[in-house]
Amino acid sequence: MMISSSKLKSLEDFTNSKARMRLEKSKLNRLFTSMRPAYSNAEEEFVQKYILSPELVRKGMYQDGYGNCLLKIDNPDGTPSKTLWSCHTDSVHNRGGNQTVHFNPLDDKFSTTNGSCLGGDDNSGTYVLLELIRRNVPGLYIFHRAEEVGGVGSSWIASNCEDMLKEYDRAIAFDRKDIHSIITHQASRRCCSEAFADDLAEKLGMNHRSDPTGSFTDTANYDHIIPECTNMSVGYFSAHSARETQLLGYLVKLTDKFAEIDVEGLVVERDANAPVEYSMGGYYGYGDNLLKPSKEARTNMGWSKSDDLKWKQSKKDREATKSSSDKTLTKEELYDILDDLSMDDDLGPKAKKSTKGDFTLIDEVSIGEPNWDEFFAQLPE
Repeated sequence: MMISSSKLKSLEDFTNSKARMRLEKSKLNRLFTSMRPAYSNAEEEFVQKYILSPELVRKGMYQDGYGNCLLKIDNPDGTPSKTLWSCHTDSVHNRGGNQTVHFNPLDDKFSTTNGSCLGGDDNSGTYVLLELIRRNVPGLYIFHRAEEVGGVGSSWIASNCEDMLKEYDRAIAFDRKDIHSIITHQASRRCCSEAFADDLAEKLGMNHRSDPTGSFTDTANYDHIIPECTNMSVGYFSAHSARETQLLGYLVKLTDKFAEIDVEGLVVERDANAPVEYSMGGYYGYGDNLLKPSKEARTNMGWSKSDDLKWKQSKKDREATKSSSDKTLTKEELYDILDDLSMDDDLGPKAKKSTKGDFTLIDEVSIGEPNWDEFFAQLPE
């Protein structure tokens, strides 16, 4: 049988993509198996194995006075990059060690089966930085220590290496839930401009949008030094919980996009020395609970008791709207859905469109044991 060159190329691309995803899945699986609270032996072992590996040390990876790991890659023309890439090496596990990780190809998600959190925060960010380094994408790479206990590693850098940070126009962290956020505010403080977020979203072409509801990651400690500081959604959900999951395909595509786009050409509009701008819309912690604006924002913006009452009422309204969207289907709505299911398709003759009289809604609770004698009596002999 002869196969055309175009079909052969399509088959080759398909098999290569499957092989690629198996490889990336294996890489992420190895990272997710590690449980490593800040300052634990498990974290140190992880850093020595993956961050301070001989290959990366040869590239120039080093540790600073606090233990943060840094690597600098210049632009192809030899000029220094203006981009800082950020992730952190610790997790929120309460003990160090290894865990079993499960991947479900049906929904493209990693999860755990033993009741511990997965650690997408921030294994996913660690994966992105390691992959960008492997592809020689320019920038200063910082693998921060002790982010989960207050951003201690990045705070040390901000206090001791301000001159180094001033060399950068943008700091991009990979430490945010979901698949759409380009964080513009952290704990209600503006950290990057809308123009920067919009430009980055357009270049990525993955339907990202600016999001003012960020909580905290290490780049928040640099927002008074570096003009554009943000945090990117990396595709994890339900962080810090046993329900945490991580999308594989999204994370791989996001990494590919950052390796392809012109990050050095991104818009820089925000002035890091300008007065702090606050968002009073609140921010998300872990989970889906929207919190009040930070205490700093409320204090500086003159938050009153009246504002507090308005916030509480607004929160109630949001919860009511959310609960109403989960209402039970009425009979009329069910009939409409059943009618829609009989739309034309390409699987053969179409079934006759059902009418409402053809269906009887049965309360399953009222159904008792079947009358098997009556059933068998109706069978043909």
